[in-house]
Amino acid sequence: MEASAMAGDWYQAEGPASPYSANRALIHDLTLPSIPNLDIPPSPSGSPPPRASKSFEQFLALKKNGTHFNSKLEQSTALRNPGVMDKLMDFVGLDERQQYETTLSPDLWNPAAFPETAFVEKLRKSREKIANQREADKASGARSSVDFVPSTATIDANASVASGLSRGDKSRSSWR
Repeated sequence: MEASAMAGDWYQAEGPASPYSANRALIHDLTLPSIPNLDIPPSPSGSPPPRASKSFEQFLALKKNGTHFNSKLEQSTALRNPGVMDKLMDFVGLDERQQYETTLSPDLWNPAAFPETAFVEKLRKSREKIANQREADKASGARSSVDFVPSTATIDANASVASGLSRGDKSRSSWR
């Protein structure tokens, strides 16, 4: 059987597993070579750096103990902060547009076709503009003072206090 026939028909042998199987197969065909080389590459010459070996051994030990790196990342509260995205992108040297780049052809996926308002920086500036406008409205204040109005009922000087007890009355309490 030819490699191209196998590549496109692998998901049809048992029927599609989900509604997205056809799209996955198309992306699979577009991104992988027609005859993939799945052989393990030969080891590079020389010994690995000691720091890399130590890290690798540490990850293997953690995995044997049941600790998985991806689950730790999912549980991290620091990574739930939306502002960490900018720091991570700066760390790896990506700009705003490079995060959307792909090996697919532009007729399938063209991140440059998005409007400017779809990108993070424009959305952030819009949000800051709205927040600054709200603060300016609060600072200017629609009202500069509060007008107090006298009550309509007058209080008699001999009337008892609002609690209903005068100074001489004792309250009865079960806590003696």
